[in-house]
Amino acid sequence: MKRSSRPEAALRARDPLFNRSVQKALAMLETFGGERRTLSLAELAVAAGMSTSSAQRCIHTLLRLGYLRRDTRLRRWVLTPRALTLTEAYLSGHALLEHATAHLIELNQASGESVSLTDPQQIWKRIQAARDCGYAWSDQEYYRGDLTIAAPVLGEDGQPLAALNISGPTSRWTLTQLRAKLAPLLLQSAQAASLGHAMRAQRREPK
Repeated sequence: MKRSSRPEAALRARDPLFNRSVQKALAMLETFGGERRTLSLAELAVAAGMSTSSAQRCIHTLLRLGYLRRDTRLRRWVLTPRALTLTEAYLSGHALLEHATAHLIELNQASGESVSLTDPQQIWKRIQAARDCGYAWSDQEYYRGDLTIAAPVLGEDGQPLAALNISGPTSRWTLTQLRAKLAPLLLQSAQAASLGHAMRAQRREPK
């Protein structure tokens, strides 16, 4: 299904310097990730809101520039390592990351475990999203192939006491499917556990 051009038309009307071709090429690159390691021409066309003929020209350009390559076995498109140069440019120009990278490497070597430096704004966005939905989710953040959704068990004062979680492998689920099918059950169980804890706490109170 082709995306509606109204938002883009309105954007171009407000900003005559806006380059639609650049926007669509970046939209293609941003479509890759997670389970979307390989994409077809049709999938890339939909992601960029382009016709297949226009998408072919855009893909050809990204191919010539070295950002995409053709997987001849799957007959689909994949990102090349050159896409990492965009990340490298950001990391090398970010003062905090540049300063912290050496310490992260030392921490990784000393602990023998994965380490990370997270953006506070992104953390707050995820917290707000979890607050709005009533549960949080993780897309292979800790283990490759592991999808997780989790909801809090609340005490009588409304503060979290524990959390229930459901994990599903990417071999059987997508994150969208896991959230759509199992999040309602997760929330129901978490709410029941919260209610049960509150009722037991009330029974223990002295008369």
